[in-house]
Amino acid sequence: MTNGITFYRGPSQLTGQGDILAIVANTRKPSANTKTGPMSQLWILPATQHPHEAATTGDDVHVCGTCPRRPQTAAATGETPCYVTLAHGPGSVWKARESYPATPAPFRYPVRLGAWGDPAALPLDTIKAVIAASNGRWTGYTHAWRTRPDLKPYCMASCDTLADHAEARAAGWRTFTVLSTGATAPADTITCPASKEAGQRMTCAQCNLCNGAQGPNDRRKSITIAAH
Repeated sequence: MTNGITFYRGPSQLTGQGDILAIVANTRKPSANTKTGPMSQLWILPATQHPHEAATTGDDVHVCGTCPRRPQTAAATGETPCYVTLAHGPGSVWKARESYPATPAPFRYPVRLGAWGDPAALPLDTIKAVIAASNGRWTGYTHAWRTRPDLKPYCMASCDTLADHAEARAAGWRTFTVLSTGATAPADTITCPASKEAGQRMTCAQCNLCNGAQGPNDRRKSITIAAH
């Protein structure tokens, strides 16, 4: 049996173009990521182009959308580029993409929506199917929170400024905000418990706070993390 499942192949919902895949890996053996803990990982990948090549040509827009840390965007703005090493996790899953069955099946671990790629690249039904196949625990983040309000119950709004945080909160999102050096965390947030600055006191799998806004009365804090 393979250690993953293909949940989607088709055009990107971010651009209406491209040919992308949604593969949940680590369904039988969880990831060894010490920050996240034992989780399955949703990888959103180009179907026919290696992730590194897509990032070089700009075709990663179909899976990463408006993320300011896309390599081409970051190079133009001076932003710190995405920390994901495309030759490792994304590249390994992409190379094995033909081995993952396209028949959804239950898996036992919490799932991280978007180990690489923005969940907004996928239809809502695919996101729901991934969560339904997991044990009902997940984390998720999207930079497309201005255009995909349907993801509000499933993803945190990825915010890169305090102004983004305020706008997203006003729109009913819970947020995951990267704080620049010297910035003061908003009062309605807590520091990510899995971060170094919080002492890594629990893993993402244990915490489970980054799972969107569970209705208009969800009073849980939003999350911040120091820029790194």
